[in-house]
Amino acid sequence: MSEMLFSGVWRSLLKFISKNAYIMVAIYGRNFCLSAKDAFFLILLRNIVRVGVVDKITEFVLFISKMVIIGLIVIVVMLLVQEDVDAVTGKGDFHFFVIFVNHY
Repeated sequence: MSEMLFSGVWRSLLKFISKNAYIMVAIYGRNFCLSAKDAFFLILLRNIVRVGVVDKITEFVLFISKMVIIGLIVIVVMLLVQEDVDAVTGKGDFHFFVIFVNHY
C-alpha cells in the first residue's frame, strides 16, 4: 500500500516538474535538465517568498479592517447612548474604551 502511495506521489511530482520544465524549455530554449532545475527553484523559492509576503499583507489588512469595524461600532454606540451613560456614571468615555478593547 505505501509503495503505491509513494509511486503515485512520485509520479505526480515528476509530471508537475516535467510540465514546468517543458514550459521553461519553450520560453528560454535551454535543455530539459537545466530547465527542470530552473522550474523547480522558480516554484520552490520564489513562490514561497510570495506566499509569505501575501500572508503578511493579508494579516495586516484583516487587522486594520477589524480595528475600523470595531471603531465604527464603538462610535455609533457612543453617539446613541452618550447622554444616558454620562447621566448615570459620568464616565462615559472610559466605558467605551473598555468596550473597544473587549471586542478586539
